[in-house]
Amino acid sequence: MPQVPCEICEENPAMYVCKGCGSRVCSSCINLNTWRCKRCEGETKKERPEFYIPLKWMMPEVLFLLSFIIITIGALFIILATLPSGGTSSFGAVFLIGPIPIILGSGPQTLPILILALIVTICSILLFFYWHRKRVLIN
Repeated sequence: MPQVPCEICEENPAMYVCKGCGSRVCSSCINLNTWRCKRCEGETKKERPEFYIPLKWMMPEVLFLLSFIIITIGALFIILATLPSGGTSSFGAVFLIGPIPIILGSGPQTLPILILALIVTICSILLFFYWHRKRVLIN
């Protein structure tokens, strides 16, 4: 069976088919990340600017950064709230690292604060699973 030459460079044997235009191309004339030939890659680069980043790829990083900033601000508020009272205020927190809960507390009112923190944590987990289930059923 004779090998078909590449439709772009016409030197190497064609081993791939371009996803954009359907041309038969060699390994040096195709971008294996996008499965598009040099011609199609040139056309798509003209359509969008070089700094183009799809929003769906950027969203997890933005949400992570935003949540990190909010958590840091919350921790600073907790630290600042204990300063005027001379360190005699109560403090409680629940951290979930994977399935392992880490419970911290200090002060005379620790138990009610920790119970409230546990209730909020359990409600958050239940809401997460409820929303995730809802999303799966809709799609």
